[in-house]
Amino acid sequence: MQSNASDPSSGIQARFAGEFVEGSSVPRVNRTRDAPKPSDGAYILGSHAFERVWHPPDRVGLVVDISMDNLWHVLFHALPTRELVLEQGLELSSIDFLPRYTTLWPVANARDVFDAQGRLISGYHTERLKPVLQWPGWELVMRSLIGGRTDVHWPELAARTQELIAPRRWNCYRRLTGGHVGWWPGFKGRDLSKLLAARSSVLSFRSVVLTNVGALERPPELRVVFELRTGSRCLVNQDDLMLNVSADPSLSSQVRFVSLATLPLAEQLRLVGTSVALAGAHGAALAMTAFLPSGPQVRTSVLEIFPYRMHVQPTHARYDYKRWAIMNSVDYYMIGRQKDTEGPDGCKDRDFRLCGNMTVDIPLVTARLRHMLAIARPSASPPPPALDAKHSLHRRQLR
Repeated sequence: MQSNASDPSSGIQARFAGEFVEGSSVPRVNRTRDAPKPSDGAYILGSHAFERVWHPPDRVGLVVDISMDNLWHVLFHALPTRELVLEQGLELSSIDFLPRYTTLWPVANARDVFDAQGRLISGYHTERLKPVLQWPGWELVMRSLIGGRTDVHWPELAARTQELIAPRRWNCYRRLTGGHVGWWPGFKGRDLSKLLAARSSVLSFRSVVLTNVGALERPPELRVVFELRTGSRCLVNQDDLMLNVSADPSLSSQVRFVSLATLPLAEQLRLVGTSVALAGAHGAALAMTAFLPSGPQVRTSVLEIFPYRMHVQPTHARYDYKRWAIMNSVDYYMIGRQKDTEGPDGCKDRDFRLCGNMTVDIPLVTARLRHMLAIARPSASPPPPALDAKHSLHRRQLR
């Protein structure tokens, strides 16, 4: 797989014709080649020469085809990627994990480059991408594969990937697998059959991820995690909301306001995975809905808040997190049509993805938070993972 990290302006990678076939029309790609050819040397692409690095025959290249490091998008790839590794019986120690689009990860910092200590360097022409340890989506994929293994660690896998995506080099394997393994259970109207059928898969995935960060064995606490966004879809009156919550004795000690993106991914997972509720404006942080505890012994919920703009702009995004709530057996609540900011810099007539800032109805939000806490039933001990035979943790554990 070509890793052209030296050209951050390039959004695509060149084809390696005859040895790796690209294309989303083939969801699981397997192409083989037995050994190096006598003619192998540097591969020339334009003015660049790429070294060919042949890996031992027993190593497998797993190409994870995710085009953005957004946790909501990554979830739809991470779960089937784990299933693929399990189905093929791949041993973790024999796998090299390769992100398909290195120049796009993370999207917001595609042109940022870092030195060996992870410090930001200005300029576009140095040849280091952001260290893989700082890619939360990639980390989620890796943690889901490691699970409860104590002999394999995320930093070691991350360091290996960082080495593999060095610029101007081809990684050549006798076997490549992976590719685009997206997973997209949908629903129409009241037909939730596909989402309900996915529950055992989501439970298995959630269990193995929370096991990896040491959160599965911890009982949930009577706590709401309230996400404070920055950038787009901010609550412009969030300070007033926080003051009202702190003045309410039924909420003050149970609601934690936090910007999840400022925390390491493992800490995000531990926080949400041991809480009874998650709340916030529509955005990627609500992907953590997939990691809220659920089961017969605990009742958890999520609250999603929409700006008015999202009700007048054609979009299916209103159902993004409702879908994950249903698949994870989590109660779903929403507060819609919150007042868009107005004026020259307002969001009233702008795409909600770029703006979407709003003024929320504070009494309505606090009432919903009280209700979510009132219905919560945190158990004294975490519920056992009630998995069916197909997703048994013992049967499906990575070797």
